[in-house]
Amino acid sequence: MKKGIIGICSLVHDTSACLVDYATGKVVYASAEERFSNLKSDHHIPFYTINQCLKYAKKNKYTVMEAAVAFDPNYFLGENFYKVIYAILKNNQDTLRFINFLKKKRFIF
Repeated sequence: MKKGIIGICSLVHDTSACLVDYATGKVVYASAEERFSNLKSDHHIPFYTINQCLKYAKKNKYTVMEAAVAFDPNYFLGENFYKVIYAILKNNQDTLRFINFLKKKRFIF
């Protein structure tokens, strides 16, 4: 049985997914979520596309070994991220402590 990796582009506009051959690194299947949802520039988690990747993997005897998710860490861990956390946690002292804790950590991508 061949090994594969599911690649997922989510949390942005034009979400998509693909299946990559683990041995060769070549993309063997790829599609955009908008193809299945009929929503131009679909920004939702690409469940339909992931499902199609899994169907392709099964049909072509791939075992999915890993999943890789692409996103922009500067957008999601930048000031916008902190503003969203601050709003969700209702602007209290715990929120500020949590945000300061996150800002002190070094994220490596």
